[in-house]
Amino acid sequence: MAYIEDIGGYNMARLEEAVQAVLRGETCRYEEIVKACSPSIRAVLSAMIEDHDMVPDLVQETFIIAYRRLDMYEPGTDFFAWLRTIARNVARNEKRRQRHRDTPDAALNRTDEDAIENHVEAIVETLPADIMDALEDCVQRLDPRARQLIEAFYHQGRSVREMSGRFHLSETAVKVALFRARRAIYHCLRKKGIFSR
Repeated sequence: MAYIEDIGGYNMARLEEAVQAVLRGETCRYEEIVKACSPSIRAVLSAMIEDHDMVPDLVQETFIIAYRRLDMYEPGTDFFAWLRTIARNVARNEKRRQRHRDTPDAALNRTDEDAIENHVEAIVETLPADIMDALEDCVQRLDPRARQLIEAFYHQGRSVREMSGRFHLSETAVKVALFRARRAIYHCLRKKGIFSR
């Protein structure tokens, strides 16, 4: 995968060297780690959290936890995988808090939710961080109803039938709205230069 060897233009060997420096007491190098990993960690969290307004806070929480636990990282292993595990745990904790605030009907079945997370994360890990940033921005530019439909379908794994009942729309209307939202995202990405044609 592209960013296993290179995260947003930042070489993994250099990342490992920065981690080692922080462990030796050069705490100022931690900022270097944060800058290198933030876009990809933000993408992982965005794929798992429906409320994108929460993502910046969760990114920060991830890096705070990672800093406090850095002595638990085994040097020479995959630092980014270690960091990504922390991010996933942060997202899951946040979703547990959200579920306590939700009605029973609003909560997803846990087994289904885990399957959705794994599927979305697999997709996220195949995309470079800059494309994920562009995609996230384009989704946020949708009107509120279209964004809700995209998030329900792709992030929560809701079926068209479930969404029809949830949003009080016919199944045809849901399909049309999803098509229009995907088309809007595509055109947005084209304007950002992600697609050449």
